[in-house]
Amino acid sequence: MKKETDWNLVGRLIARLNLLFGLVRETLQKLEADLQIQQFVEWCLDDGRQQFVESLVVLGQSFVASRTKAAPDALLPIKEVKEIAKRKLAVWKSIEVGGKSLTRLIAKAATIGEVSKWARDIMSKPAFTVIEKPEKVNLTILTIAELGFSQAPRTDAWLTKQFLADWSAKNLDGQIIELCQPEDGLQLRIQYEDQLNGETLWMAMEPITDSDRGPGVLSVERHSRGGRWLGTGCAGPGGIWYLGLRIVFRLRAVSPQP
Repeated sequence: MKKETDWNLVGRLIARLNLLFGLVRETLQKLEADLQIQQFVEWCLDDGRQQFVESLVVLGQSFVASRTKAAPDALLPIKEVKEIAKRKLAVWKSIEVGGKSLTRLIAKAATIGEVSKWARDIMSKPAFTVIEKPEKVNLTILTIAELGFSQAPRTDAWLTKQFLADWSAKNLDGQIIELCQPEDGLQLRIQYEDQLNGETLWMAMEPITDSDRGPGVLSVERHSRGGRWLGTGCAGPGGIWYLGLRIVFRLRAVSPQP
């Protein structure tokens, strides 16, 4: 019997490529590579990235079409989600937010691990705000698959207040998952001291446009050798999110709907 292609595995591999984009950029800066090489790689990682992704999807579809009689749509995103019985989510982690200046928080994060150039860039934008008064917030982690998607969705199919509200009403008992505030990712990097090596978490937040006009969200990572990292990932409306990616949401109790 012919073994079916594991597209989830393909998605995880491509997600790793997304992480490598940031690592390549940082490495070139540290090595002070030839300016022309840096400019070319920067173009590949930014303006040229969407062309790369689109080309990869087309190649994947062509590959499938050349080997099967089925329509080559295995990589196309869909907005259909599977129905899941109502349940309660566990609080993964509680963090303290608010009451500190952004400058102070960034300085603290830099003493714990690496704060990437692009993380610093989006944190410098007016849209990246900090919370005035201290408060405690609960966080939970869900994969894209756990949101009910059977194939990789676009950013605009799930990273919206409306989708999260509708999903919560349909799937959760007396709870709601919400977008994180910009400060949450920075605070999580500071407070997540026991993060496992090799783990990458993506913050469900309103994308913030960086200096290269690319919408991005924060990522909280720990590399395989133990280095802690606060990075970013592209989150344009048409960006693809693979099923195994682990996303951090705010979790709040609400009165059950009748």
